[in-house]
Amino acid sequence: MKASDEPYLKDYVALDVRVDDRDLLEYVRETERPFAAAEGHPDLAGRYEPLPAFMALEDFAAKRAEKVSVYDCECGCLGCWPLRVRISVSDKTVTWSEFEQPHRGPKCRASWWRHDKLGPFEFERAQYDSALAKAASELRDRQRTNG
Repeated sequence: MKASDEPYLKDYVALDVRVDDRDLLEYVRETERPFAAAEGHPDLAGRYEPLPAFMALEDFAAKRAEKVSVYDCECGCLGCWPLRVRISVSDKTVTWSEFEQPHRGPKCRASWWRHDKLGPFEFERAQYDSALAKAASELRDRQRTNG
């Protein structure tokens, strides 16, 4: 369970995002560390919290053109410091690409945190859909158990 300061998200179940049995945040920290260090704040690299599972599952399963947040600020304020990704879906694959930290984009005064070396991550569509369905089922079970 993760705690949040948002009144409607006091305690929530977070989704653990893994790529090849490795926490996605590890990849993110490695990618962001040089940019955060250059700003004099190496501890900022990968400083995210997972989104509430019910939000993440909906976004990860949606077939939209715009990017979605995969993580957000650890302060608990939704949208404060998001890590965003484009999720492209085909008949056979799901691809996560074009990661970005919108507060460190090309026009940012501080610096541009380039995420081009993060991904793209390609998943077999059936396996991806199965993992989301399993997570959704576990979330429903937990909600029934906890009332």
